[in-house]
Amino acid sequence: MSTSQTTVDVIRELLMKTFDVFGTEEIDLGATFESLDVDSLVLVELAVVLERRFGVRVPEGELSAEQTIGEAAALVDAKRGRELTT
Repeated sequence: MSTSQTTVDVIRELLMKTFDVFGTEEIDLGATFESLDVDSLVLVELAVVLERRFGVRVPEGELSAEQTIGEAAALVDAKRGRELTT
């Protein structure tokens, strides 16, 4: 991860490259995981990868299908003690 890469960028990249979710390059911060057809298994796997990447704990259930990409990034950033940057 480059230092200029935001949490949102990381989530988009993970969804596209690691979890084969298409159309994430121009994804709106308001898009929900559900609208991207991301299922609960992918959310659990995403939480594990985010934990490893950022060194923060994302307990099972903190990411949900109804959450937006922006909300998920804000959650991770809050755990890291940072404000969401886009």
